[in-house]
Amino acid sequence: MVIALMAEHESDNVSNEKFGPLFSRVYSFFASRSRKMVRNYRAIARDIDALAPKKILDVGCGPGMLIKILGDTIPDATIYGADPSPSMVKIAQKRLKERIRSGSVKIITGDSKSIELDEKFDAIVTSMSFHHWPDKAGSLDYLSGLLMENGSIIIFESHREESPSDSGKTHHSLSESEAHKISLEGYERSVKIEGEIISVRLRRMPSTTPP
Repeated sequence: MVIALMAEHESDNVSNEKFGPLFSRVYSFFASRSRKMVRNYRAIARDIDALAPKKILDVGCGPGMLIKILGDTIPDATIYGADPSPSMVKIAQKRLKERIRSGSVKIITGDSKSIELDEKFDAIVTSMSFHHWPDKAGSLDYLSGLLMENGSIIIFESHREESPSDSGKTHHSLSESEAHKISLEGYERSVKIEGEIISVRLRRMPSTTPP
């Protein structure tokens, strides 16, 4: 079963004009027809499937491409999504209309620091969205409150080779050294590079506090 709660590519401080109706339609059109992007989303879905999650939250899920592929890859998982753009919500509703009609899909707006859900997840993922977050540490801390015991937050980004010219620049990608700086207290970090994608998994460590 797939339940999607989404809006657009996650960005707490990106203008509505940039992520408005025109941009959203153009992005969705080219993304769905890009062999590279579809291939990357399928690889991401396989990585998530390997964790055997039953309840997934996709943060910054845009027009719903990853959620659709996840639903096909992990049909027995419940999948939620969150993203702040109303324009993308409309596109996602169209893309997932069959699931909406069946009652297994729900759509809401939300960003990395504000998701109105009374739910817990064993996997919270974000793909090609983390670079937009203005307060990455604060967002990760907030999202950790939505995890089940022993759950994981997994960040997927385009991999960027290290370069001395990177200093002080903003990139829509992640280098290996940057990935190893991402941390969350009480979580174990693992970094993986596969093809064009780099992923950072933050896995909640079992509590050592006696019951």
